[in-house]
Amino acid sequence: MAEHFGNKLLGSIGWLFIGILVFLGSFVLLFYTEGRTDYSVLADKAKIVSEGSADDFLYVEGKLESEELLGDEFYLYEGNYIAYNRTVEMFAWVEEKHTENDNTYYTYDAKWVEKVPNSDNFDAPRRYENPEKQIESKREVVSLATVDDYELNTGEVRLPGMSSLNLNEETVDMTGYLEKASDDQYEYIFDGYGTHADPEIGDLRIRYSVLRAGGDVTVFGKFKENKVLAHHDES
Repeated sequence: MAEHFGNKLLGSIGWLFIGILVFLGSFVLLFYTEGRTDYSVLADKAKIVSEGSADDFLYVEGKLESEELLGDEFYLYEGNYIAYNRTVEMFAWVEEKHTENDNTYYTYDAKWVEKVPNSDNFDAPRRYENPEKQIESKREVVSLATVDDYELNTGEVRLPGMSSLNLNEETVDMTGYLEKASDDQYEYIFDGYGTHADPEIGDLRIRYSVLRAGGDVTVFGKFKENKVLAHHDES
């Protein structure tokens, strides 16, 4: 009986060490495939599209354009954007758990958060209640864009970074009770019963970042007819 238990224990310890090795190995794999990838080296291997063949790793330079217009159902007017992010934050209660001398207690602070905690799960849900967030954050990208007349599936490429949208009467609809607000980083559309400086629980603030069409870009990939596709090689 004791020998059988010892064999099981040794077997469990063995599997534990194997699990640890697999876990550590995953970090090594990530390090060598992601952390050590130098994309500038890959870019140096690319040939300009006019000088390569269909199977080569090629690139083309030009302006990123699209015939599609993007806007949203709330505030953003349709414009010549390749992509936009709508980030919506709500002024809400946030619970923090503290443990001190084997005693547990909770504190509550009202903050601007994009992910609103479900106050039903709070230790004191009746006193600190968050309403439902009425507008969610959103990202939208045109389905098709072109660079130098080559068609580009935007779902298969890494797009350039976006820039904050200047909020004015030409870019967003702020009619009615909506107000424009700002902090050290962003401009917001404020939608609520308080003010941006003194908000109430449930108030919203919305900011937009966009990637405008017409910017100069370089696209790397495999070029087939008039399309840019993902390029793969042995490495």
